[in-house]
Amino acid sequence: MGSPRVICVFVAALFLSACAVLPKNELAAYADSVANTKAAGDLILDEVSAVLVTDSGPKATSCARNAQGYRPCFRVEFALGEEGVRVNEHPDIQVRRLALAVLETYSEILLDVSAGRPASVIAQRGKELGALNTAVTALFAGTGVVLAELPIAGVTNIAERLVTAATQNAASRSVLKLEPDIRSLIGLMIDDTPALYAVYVSQFVGSVKQTSIALNRARLDGKTEEQARLQRKLDALRSPEGNAAKAILFESALTDYVKLLDRSDKTLVSLREAITLETVNSVERSTEFVRRATETRILLESVLTDLKDLRDKDR
Repeated sequence: MGSPRVICVFVAALFLSACAVLPKNELAAYADSVANTKAAGDLILDEVSAVLVTDSGPKATSCARNAQGYRPCFRVEFALGEEGVRVNEHPDIQVRRLALAVLETYSEILLDVSAGRPASVIAQRGKELGALNTAVTALFAGTGVVLAELPIAGVTNIAERLVTAATQNAASRSVLKLEPDIRSLIGLMIDDTPALYAVYVSQFVGSVKQTSIALNRARLDGKTEEQARLQRKLDALRSPEGNAAKAILFESALTDYVKLLDRSDKTLVSLREAITLETVNSVERSTEFVRRATETRILLESVLTDLKDLRDKDR
């Protein structure tokens, strides 16, 4: 680990301010908050990805479960574990996962810097993010957009700058100077949530059609139990109360996700202030950051509960 003097000089160079101790507890709490935000965002995108599979028909490349609960294809990865489950999703979903990956990678590199880890560790994070960025950009080159635009140019430009910073010897200085870009990215992700909601609620017409087809097939095959189950599901889908309940649960989960993003933004601002200012007692400051991280864990649990209840309604 670098000496306090080296770290001190480094931080001063970053923020052009008087030297302050790099607040490791605060960095850890911020990274925890970001991890909770990414986890919630990925779960939200899982739900929207399933809707895109239903809407885009046979051209869909995602193998996520659709609104009816089954996958349009089978992959060995599903049998062997969770690794790779989210591969080959629609580019609209992938670019949103890239945005979440940028947010998390930024916090991880901050931790790497504070722990004095070698440049090779930081550079490896940059390489992994660069590979994802390249894949998403290539997919968008030949694919139509389904969701309302999350500016791919803006997201990939930020990703590219973070990749460059992470692979430079002066990684720490370059990475922390990206704070305004990361805050801008968080703002884009918050502004994007109405589009996610619009796509999610659009699924109900498609669900009715798919369930009706499955019900007719069950009738023709004489599968009485399956027929009864599908009829109950179709009645629920056609009921305003049934659709409304699912939409309300998704809205609740999305609301908590927005709060998580907002807290990540505010905590990043506080982190910069903690590094550059000495206006708050370090113990009080550390306690405040831990409190914020705890709040984000509670919000993530709320998202998990809402989405579990939502899926239970499809059974």
